Amino acid sequence: MKKPIIIPFIITLCTGITLFSGCEPEEVLDTSSKDAFITSIANTWAIDENSQVEINDQDITEVLMGFEMTINEDLTFTTNSDQLTIEEFPWPTSGSFALNDELTVLTRDDGLVINLDLSEDESELLIVFEADENTGGRTLGIRGGWRCHLSRR
Repeated sequence: MKKPIIIPFIITLCTGITLFSGCEPEEVLDTSSKDAFITSIANTWAIDENSQVEINDQDITEVLMGFEMTINEDLTFTTNSDQLTIEEFPWPTSGSFALNDELTVLTRDDGLVINLDLSEDESELLIVFEADENTGGRTLGIRGGWRCHLSRR
């Protein structure tokens, strides 16, 4: 009597194993991809005559001319933001980043999520972020959507 119950169970179990054995696990960033990405962004990036900075679609490049940010391979950074004349700039003079699940997304140590796009020749870095009232450098940052095209030094 017990055989008819066991046979359908075994068939169902085998079917389930067969169906799910073909599923691939979620893609996980491997160490070599992370290392290559970090190496490619580890440099000094600057706002110069080839750069453009926009906040809420308004060009403010001239105001930020001369800004420099150095990203190190340990994902710490330093800037010269204390030397700028702009009062509300959302970059502290130093800090660190953490890699997110997406390779081109970093989170700054104050929680600001930053999207990066490195040009193919690695000479330009686009940094995109949304500054709110919790984002600060020397003072609270100017709120809104920022797009910063920086040049490699």
